[in-house]
Amino acid sequence: MSSKHTIAILAIFLSSALLFFALTAGTDIASAQTPDYGESPDLAAQVAAGTLPPVEERLPDEPMVIPTLGDIGQYGGILRRFYLGPADGCNFFRLSRASLVRFSQDGFDLIPSVARDWDVSEDGTEWTFYLREGMKWSDGDDFNADDFVYQYEDVILNEELTPSPPFFLKVGTEVGRIERVNDTTVKFIFPVPNFLFLEIAAQADEACYGSSKNVPWAPSHYMKQFHPKYNPNAERVARDEEFESWEQYYDYKTQYNLNPDKPTIAPWKYMNPLGDQVVMSERNPYFWAVDQAGNQLPYLDGIQLTLSEGGTEVGVLMALQGEVDMQGRHIQLDYYTTLKQGEEQGGYEVLTWPAFGGSDVAFFFNMSLPGATGDAIRTREFRQALSLAIDRKAIQEIQFLGLGEIRQGVPRPGHPHYPGDDIAKLRTEYDPDAANALLDSVFPDKDSEGWRTSNGERIVMSITATNAFGIWPDAAQVVGRAWEAVGVKADVNVTTRSQHFTRWQTNEWAVMVWNEDSTGFTFSSVGKRAPEGISTFHGPGCALWLVEPNHEYAFPCPQESLDLLEMHKRGPVLPEPERNALGKEIYKTIVENQYNIGIVGLSPMVQGVIVKKNDLNNVPNTAANDWPLRTPNTGFPEQWYYASGQPSSRPTPISDSCLEPLMGEGSIRGDWISSCASENRSPNHYARYYTFTLSEQAEVTITLDSTTDTYLYLLAGADRNGRVLHENDDHATLVNTEDCADASGLEQYDSCITASLGAGDYTIEATTFDPNMEGAFELTVIFSGTVAPPPEPTPPPSPTDLEAAVCN
Repeated sequence: MSSKHTIAILAIFLSSALLFFALTAGTDIASAQTPDYGESPDLAAQVAAGTLPPVEERLPDEPMVIPTLGDIGQYGGILRRFYLGPADGCNFFRLSRASLVRFSQDGFDLIPSVARDWDVSEDGTEWTFYLREGMKWSDGDDFNADDFVYQYEDVILNEELTPSPPFFLKVGTEVGRIERVNDTTVKFIFPVPNFLFLEIAAQADEACYGSSKNVPWAPSHYMKQFHPKYNPNAERVARDEEFESWEQYYDYKTQYNLNPDKPTIAPWKYMNPLGDQVVMSERNPYFWAVDQAGNQLPYLDGIQLTLSEGGTEVGVLMALQGEVDMQGRHIQLDYYTTLKQGEEQGGYEVLTWPAFGGSDVAFFFNMSLPGATGDAIRTREFRQALSLAIDRKAIQEIQFLGLGEIRQGVPRPGHPHYPGDDIAKLRTEYDPDAANALLDSVFPDKDSEGWRTSNGERIVMSITATNAFGIWPDAAQVVGRAWEAVGVKADVNVTTRSQHFTRWQTNEWAVMVWNEDSTGFTFSSVGKRAPEGISTFHGPGCALWLVEPNHEYAFPCPQESLDLLEMHKRGPVLPEPERNALGKEIYKTIVENQYNIGIVGLSPMVQGVIVKKNDLNNVPNTAANDWPLRTPNTGFPEQWYYASGQPSSRPTPISDSCLEPLMGEGSIRGDWISSCASENRSPNHYARYYTFTLSEQAEVTITLDSTTDTYLYLLAGADRNGRVLHENDDHATLVNTEDCADASGLEQYDSCITASLGAGDYTIEATTFDPNMEGAFELTVIFSGTVAPPPEPTPPPSPTDLEAAVCN
């Protein structure tokens, strides 16, 4: 294994000591005597019913040991979080993930994970990983080297499926390969030294899209059915499913966010697709890790994501009301004070996990901007002067609530690439006189309005900021005014996230506001510092010029940009001592030349303001916080648990009396009752379910009128667990279909759905919008097609069947 970094900041992370030492000193159970493993009651019941193998057969011979950050936990409970829609896959995969190796709690070290051990050749070209014998996928199939070979030979080398090699196999322009040694040993072989591979392998996971394209393995036993090499009918099957090609269908099936049937090796697995009103997951019964007492992890039954249709504001309101159990994602720093004030009433506490390094708001100069303003940007003294013109203390006190440290965008102290305090603090003092003096030395001329010019043309620093993190637009305004105070015209533009990047890549902005969160990963995350890839922050036109010189938005790279890129490219091929020296030199070069401007860093601004329910245990008070670390994964969610007797457990199964077949179109009157709970909202929202079958395509109009506020779902299939096809609340403001708009007698808080449906089974879920609301309702269903008669009732189950159902 690679040597460990010196951990100068370990004192900050006192709570990590147990986990850090246990994991780095030896994380696997390899004793001569097989230990007695524990497991969750729900899995034990399935074992007793004969539907699941015993726990010792589900675990590998040497499971990973994840010591608890506190007490040995208890099984049970659903972790509640809010999410913002189908693109918010990271909300789940930052918690439930798997990689060859993973980062320790403090973020400085790499520890065993899927691989129990590894070796690297002396020249850094071969990495050998030893897998866990007996490890299995979530459906019980063997996980072994064959899954790596399939992924490499049949997916990565297939240009239709993978047009460009995955990041984890690339070293600059060179591409490595994967080889099988035996069932539990694989090799990654590179044509040039790749001493950085372990750090990159830790980031090769399914976040955020649930796709196996960025991991070195795939569930080959499952995915082969969609590949024509193994299924000659793959193209026809894809066409039957209304996909244009087998490649498109394969890509769909490999996206776990869309296809929960795909087996996983992560701690939890989806039960329904991302995008539904409520997305549920359950524990992987074959998860390959245990606590230090031999209890199979995870402790939590699952993770529940509830769609916040009102965005982050509604999500924060859910947290204030005690409906969020652990979340930092989408909770912005400007909510910190409000959330602190609501701790007692909401039954939670607010934790702060500071950023791993860099600057939490940074200003990136577009080194490839054409024209006079671009010429000014490519003048070093100009960039240096703009750094001196900023009153960072004011931004820290107001936008950052006094949190964090004033600094440039460099790694944190203790990191092997930290360039020293003198570089971290260089030109961070507020000195407008020095800024003016520098500007006068390079751009002394001004126009009639007093703005500085370059070759007779006004310099205009167009700044783009997005409200992805709430304080960025405010910080941009403060910086814009500071630059104008020294004679440089500023134009601040607040855009959507999509516009932000689209117009940056077309060279429309002079400066981008984002965070520099990649300084802990100097050579594996380059785009924010050097022109690597068209999404680079350093100079998008320059990066485009390197691959397509005649492109409309290409701009020739200045030599200093090419030099900076070359420095980054050298890192992976160097042994650790030389690589660390180069890392320090890179940040010294960046700050001295002021290619970007850091403001405040080491704050909890980016996903570090965390709401944690009081009854959720083993969550550390702090852990390394950064995107490459997949925060909050550094808090080891597998070992979180709820105190006994607390809420957040899985809802009690709903009685079949709540599920009724429709005999035809018409109206049904009923009452909301507590014994029938919603599957798609939460257990305390009352609901009733109605099934129907269409024998041919039909237009269906469903209206729900009630004495209380309502919510309406239409589900695929003839049960409560079907995928949500349509949903509605407050039809008068949300529904634009003619049938629903003309429905008479409906109040604004009632619900309506009109849909064109094909032949098949469907279920209507009629539910209250507010929890615990009793009252009467009227459900009206109108069909404009042929409806099949309800199915014949099934005979009552035998006592044996009933016993098995209870166990399952």
